[in-house]
Amino acid sequence: MELYCPMLYRFALLLLAVTSPALLEARVFRDSIYKDNIATVQLLREGKPSMVPFVQLHSAETFSLHFDDLNAGSDVYNYTMVMCNYDWTPSPLEPIMYLNGFMQANITQMDFSMGTKQSYTHYSIDFPNADMRPKMSGNYALVVFRQYDNTDTVFVKRFRVVEPLLNITGRTRDAINAELRLSSQDVVFEMDLAAIQNVNPRMDIFVDILQDGREDNARRGVKPAIQVGTQLTFDNLDNSATFPGGNEWRFLDLRTLRQKTNITRELTEKNGLAYSQLFALPSRGNTEYSPLPDLNGVYYIETRDGFNNNTDGDYSYVRFALAYDESPQGMGDVYVMGQMSNYQLSPEWKMDYDYDRREFFLEKKLKTGYYNFMFLNTSPYASYSHTRKFEGDFARTENTYVVLVYYRDRYQRNDRLIGVAAFNTILDR
Repeated sequence: MELYCPMLYRFALLLLAVTSPALLEARVFRDSIYKDNIATVQLLREGKPSMVPFVQLHSAETFSLHFDDLNAGSDVYNYTMVMCNYDWTPSPLEPIMYLNGFMQANITQMDFSMGTKQSYTHYSIDFPNADMRPKMSGNYALVVFRQYDNTDTVFVKRFRVVEPLLNITGRTRDAINAELRLSSQDVVFEMDLAAIQNVNPRMDIFVDILQDGREDNARRGVKPAIQVGTQLTFDNLDNSATFPGGNEWRFLDLRTLRQKTNITRELTEKNGLAYSQLFALPSRGNTEYSPLPDLNGVYYIETRDGFNNNTDGDYSYVRFALAYDESPQGMGDVYVMGQMSNYQLSPEWKMDYDYDRREFFLEKKLKTGYYNFMFLNTSPYASYSHTRKFEGDFARTENTYVVLVYYRDRYQRNDRLIGVAAFNTILDR
């Protein structure tokens, strides 16, 4: 990655070090929770979860940040926004250059849980707001810390700010590669850069494509196949925008703890909370495609055991299980993945193997709600697709692809997000 100015870059690293030693070690911002007492971190738009959260620059659009503190006390949480390059490394710009208002602010809304076995405090705030607002488009990391100590990072949540300068048109199709036609999907699109002056598309334009918000199979730095004047055409001649179709997401209806869920084998109690041991779900890698309605991986919080989803929803233990009768040796790692894992293959969501039950399993503490998830495998034999082994890959799967277009502005020294488009495999063909 090109460094614009050594002095400013050193400042960015200093900012990162002050924010958190853990973040400095990573050098890349990811959605992460650093405290065991923090759970259910969500960014909502109009009360709904979003696969790829973004707002428009200089608009009235806002996010709602929500999270629970399982310590159930009253703590002081603060936040700041760190601007990032398109690849989520820290921007070389100083905060005063990309933020209006204060450099840090307080999370002011605090509510206590009511009638739940797991006591917690629910925190929320709407942003951007009068205290802090981005001046520029691009990638941002919302960094939350406690007690005004910006070295005590609690969690990081990423979001994007877009200035819609481009009109992106496109569609999806079954893969034109004959070997992949039944299992994969292509994303093809075009855009006009007439609104950007003196731009070199090969050096200054970066295009990312996400399938249902997933990070594990995202396509980064996709290049156009054809350029005619300011018109760029991405028609996927090199398969750079070909995705294994995967399968429809599995679901867990956990909106009540008074009865078994849709896939619960046994409902008991553990450490004073409900404990749902799910059936060992079968692999779908060798089955026929079956269309099922899903939420493309997102989860939302809802309770049928109370009135207020934020404070009446209880927590319970959930044991995910995946049936696997063969030896796990050489299988690589198996994960539960969805928006609840930030669409990442996170170590916290890696499954272990139970030799007695002949199944992979994972126990997590979840809040009442409705969850989408899949089982992904990173075996060396699954290098092309993390979904093929346990979920299967089908060209008919309903997916939403999000195209993100960044422009490296060498005058402002930042990566501006100048276009966002979404294409659905059912609606946009």
